[in-house]
Amino acid sequence: MMLRCSVFFKGLFFSWFLCLSISFAVAGDSDYLPGAKFGSDWQLVDSIIHYKGDDLFYLIDGGAAVFLEYGFNDVSEAEYKNHDGLKIRAEVYRMADAQAAYGIYSLKKSPADKPLLLGQEAVSGESYIFGWKGDVFLILSGDGDSAQLAKPLFDMAKSVFEKVQTEGKTPLLMGCYPTEGAINNSAVYFKGDIALSNIYSFGQNTVAGYREGITVDYKDHRLFIFDYADQNSGYEGYEKAKEAFRQSKRFTGFKEIPDGFRMIDRKGQRVVFQWSDKQIKVTVTSKKG
Repeated sequence: MMLRCSVFFKGLFFSWFLCLSISFAVAGDSDYLPGAKFGSDWQLVDSIIHYKGDDLFYLIDGGAAVFLEYGFNDVSEAEYKNHDGLKIRAEVYRMADAQAAYGIYSLKKSPADKPLLLGQEAVSGESYIFGWKGDVFLILSGDGDSAQLAKPLFDMAKSVFEKVQTEGKTPLLMGCYPTEGAINNSAVYFKGDIALSNIYSFGQNTVAGYREGITVDYKDHRLFIFDYADQNSGYEGYEKAKEAFRQSKRFTGFKEIPDGFRMIDRKGQRVVFQWSDKQIKVTVTSKKG
């Protein structure tokens, strides 16, 4: 048993916490991460650490809730270094299912990232890689010269994904938005309000009861689709949203229109809600649009 707590606790509080004998991190081998050595020049620093369930808060206190919202099982985390002083931090998240892995990946990536032929889908930025395959979501981040880190980051990601035996399917809802004019790599799949609030703030309990949702960026607007279990729950969700926004102080100029309603947000963007079958579709149009 081993604790990796230095990031989270300091001084006397750390000592007191240890006295409680609460173990939230376990050292051990990983099904996916390299062991003591990787390639010819990279070595494991300390140990591979594992966190399960709610213990994820000890690893990423500010970001754990969104992983749990998608559906999280456990994560293996480790750091590697080479003789030149370069470092790679690796985090392999086993999510509840493939939809959860894809969802958190879609939230973390950016249209500015570069697509990579790794896993089922992956992207890279300056000294980092995000990717997913099956129920696994991977984060690799480097510390040091980005040009020197590019190949070892790619090689480590490839090594991890080669060990993931099964692939998964992207959520069916991802096929429900118009692709013409959509900005590449901008689609995000979400399961609840924590992820949604990272994208756009509709306000607490204004859009509720949906099973899942997606959002996609276009040149002059953003589209949201909230999917409900059936037509009745979709209509109920729409009616509740309409009344919530009618009384909202966050939005102004509320007006009912055929099959929906519209208003203006605090940035001056036009927000239009429309209900159809078991879905609420929302368009947020920029000031220029």
